[in-house]
Amino acid sequence: MPCGEATKKLAAAQGVTLNPVSEEQKVTDVRGKVESGEADAGIVYTTDAAAAKDKADKIDIPDGGVVNHYPIAQTAKPENPAGAQAFIDAVTGKAGQEILAKHGFGKPGSTTASASAGASSSAGGGAASTAPSQAATAEGSSAPETNKPTAETTAP
Repeated sequence: MPCGEATKKLAAAQGVTLNPVSEEQKVTDVRGKVESGEADAGIVYTTDAAAAKDKADKIDIPDGGVVNHYPIAQTAKPENPAGAQAFIDAVTGKAGQEILAKHGFGKPGSTTASASAGASSSAGGGAASTAPSQAATAEGSSAPETNKPTAETTAP
């Protein structure tokens, strides 16, 4: 699900009205605005928040059941069935899951999730905790990724 659409669903599920100053085309643009201080806050995928490292604060918010799922499977007639299965096993195995978790992905098959929000360090941090519209991330779990939205930002 596109990040902006997921954000709208998240806001509706949380009963929050968002009034973004801008709506970016790419979630990485939202993260970039927050990291640079051009925006006080923005809702992005957990993986983007993880990539921000110490450039933005992360604040947990409820996910409202808005979770992106990324299935993994072989095609009906793979050219290399053993290679395809080896890749699936690598991604879903312990080491693969540890790598994915390090980058903000949730566990496969889980039905529970939570979201996060974050703010630009220059925004004072505390202001971001009041509403999902002032957020920088979302997280949870699914198969194998749980990312919550969006591509909206608020200006400083």
